[in-house]
Amino acid sequence: VTTTADAGRFQKLIEQADARVALLEDRISRATLESPIDGQVLKGKWNDKIASIVGQGQPLFEIARIDQPGDLVAILHVSEEDIDHVTRAMGKRSDPNHSVLGEMATRSDPSRTFAIRVMRIVPLAEPVDGMNGFSTRCQIIDPEGLRPGMQGTAKLIIDRRKIAWILTHRIVDTLRLWLWY
Repeated sequence: VTTTADAGRFQKLIEQADARVALLEDRISRATLESPIDGQVLKGKWNDKIASIVGQGQPLFEIARIDQPGDLVAILHVSEEDIDHVTRAMGKRSDPNHSVLGEMATRSDPSRTFAIRVMRIVPLAEPVDGMNGFSTRCQIIDPEGLRPGMQGTAKLIIDRRKIAWILTHRIVDTLRLWLWY
């Protein structure tokens, strides 16, 4: 047999549980992330953010809309030793139909190559993997099968050179740098 006092106490417990549920639902809604655009996540891992404090305005993810085949670009890291050859070749080819072309292959499928065209060289050197170089943005002619974030190797067609130059130009450049006063 329960009394009205017990019923009142149970009613208070129910109200407390309902308030706790409302509080948790509010916290869940605040913790839910929604991007203002549809797209693919390019950078960021959610599991790195667990139990960490994230400041307002701090980027959690990089999201890009990739609707058209031309939206996906390759970013090459061209060493500072080779960037001069690329910029000279781009200067010679003022006509956009005769720009610097090349090929790239990804680590995931090195047997398949993709044609690329140099669009822009960022004029600021950055160190990547111990090598100082320049970011070079390239259009991928047919990006079918590529995904954002894939890595690989690229070759740019700069100019026809003699085999002797190809084999010795790095040694000659290094000697010129060492002997320079």
